[in-house]
Amino acid sequence: MRATHGAGPTGILTAAVLFGLALLPSCASTRPEKVVYSSEDLRRELRQRLGPQRAEHVIIPFEISRSLQQLARDETLGQTRVWGKLDQLSLVLTDPAELGLEYDRDRTYSAEGAFAERRGDCLSLTNLYVGLARSLGISVYYVEALQRGDYGTEGELTVEYRHICAGYGTGSETMVYDFDRVGPGISRYRVLTDLEAMARFYNTLGYQELRKESVIAATEHFETAALLDPESPWAANNLGVAYERQGRLELAANFFRRAIDLDPEYAAPYGNLARVLRAQGDEKAAAKMVARRAELRARDPVPDYRRGVAQLPAEPRKAIESFRRALDLDREFVQARIGLARAYLALGDYDAAERQVRRALRQSPHNKEAEELLATIGK
Repeated sequence: MRATHGAGPTGILTAAVLFGLALLPSCASTRPEKVVYSSEDLRRELRQRLGPQRAEHVIIPFEISRSLQQLARDETLGQTRVWGKLDQLSLVLTDPAELGLEYDRDRTYSAEGAFAERRGDCLSLTNLYVGLARSLGISVYYVEALQRGDYGTEGELTVEYRHICAGYGTGSETMVYDFDRVGPGISRYRVLTDLEAMARFYNTLGYQELRKESVIAATEHFETAALLDPESPWAANNLGVAYERQGRLELAANFFRRAIDLDPEYAAPYGNLARVLRAQGDEKAAAKMVARRAELRARDPVPDYRRGVAQLPAEPRKAIESFRRALDLDREFVQARIGLARAYLALGDYDAAERQVRRALRQSPHNKEAEELLATIGK
């Protein structure tokens, strides 16, 4: 097993963890099987999906300049093996003595933008890492965490985005490189194609513009995301949010319904559609949407998990209840298991904390957060 883990004063934490079977393929049969595109093939695909005019102005977030390509070569000089080069690039991004990058969850940049600004969120840092690695001929790809989603609320509307990392290898030799100020602790990832990764990039840009009340700019970004990944229920939902903010209710309702068609188990569009239906005077249909959203949310462990995180360290007993509710809904939720261990540790119940950590490690054998917590308990 190979794993690296560290954090500098910049607040960026990285982990390169061997995941093997925990890395899942891109799952929809209608999606292209190709994951990593050459620049030529990607541009061709973008013209087909976006049209020539939009494709001309779209940003490929992992493209880098010749000077950054040279930086990648200089930093990995002397490294003859692929794994050594990847680990060195990871160090370059996280060591404050190297590039001095800072983690900033509210800023999403392309690879070039992250380098120029010396900051960015997980997607920004992953864009830079992917660009540097690919310039060395290493086919690093994007992956998204399945157990960590982020929901943003704009009024009563919900938009969604997810944690993004980099991956390399296949099967038992798969490595995930995770750049995050709070650490990974994630047991399941899904491979993204370059097109899906670009859709996530534009989705996040759209969310950030929406928070700034730049509705037109947000709409353009969400439209690009939906065209890049037409099978994504999140892209359809978020585009519906942007149209609703413009008062284009019928168009918004169509996209919320599309999101529901794409994933009937996805709760957000039901609530968003209910709001539009109420505005259109259809209270009966809106009530049905609200009831369905409540039914789905009751089966979602993430709200209870987040509640537990917020309750630590001040209210460990309440946190235990929250983490246990999350685990009742999903017994494989490793982060909730680790949270439960931390809550027991806060109460001074070392035996219970150790039991939960060891159980987490059985579910995710190389989870660095669990390993470090176990070492803390042992002290």
